[in-house]
Amino acid sequence: MALPRTIPDLTEEQWEQVEKLVKEQTPEKIKEAREEAIKLLNQLESLPKLKLIAEDERGASWQILLPDNRELVLIYTRKGFWRGGHYHTKPETSLVLSGKLRTRKIIKDIDSDQMVYEREIEVEKSAGETISNKAGEPHVTIALEDYWLIDSKVDAKIGEWQTINYKPYRDIVDKQMTTI
Repeated sequence: MALPRTIPDLTEEQWEQVEKLVKEQTPEKIKEAREEAIKLLNQLESLPKLKLIAEDERGASWQILLPDNRELVLIYTRKGFWRGGHYHTKPETSLVLSGKLRTRKIIKDIDSDQMVYEREIEVEKSAGETISNKAGEPHVTIALEDYWLIDSKVDAKIGEWQTINYKPYRDIVDKQMTTI
């Protein structure tokens, strides 16, 4: 049985090769090929997936979706640009991969009389150092050098946390974006 020749760019020799391959297919070979394809697809599904989230003058960020429905966020920021201006409903840990940044955040402390109060702190971080933000801690970051970092929400799957803007810090980011 000849195949309908609907692909016009194949030469006669190529058509003969296609017809030979089709004739050689047995139900067993088709089953083996299907099982191999399923194995390959399962391997692909178990790999992290990378997706661009945003890109602008500041740099870019990518979502790294892990197979267990968790995510990491890879962020690149150019020197002089601000990022953040928000807090999260779950704790967050960031690892600085390269470059240098300064992060400003509001933390809660307890004084000697067991009174809770808030204070603002600033810390500089470089490659290999981490930043930990508790749930509800507003934070904003400026790039002192171009930097790369990875963010991870601690013990939270996608959809189990929110990012909420903190107006005093978000205004810093937004102001810079309107002057670019």
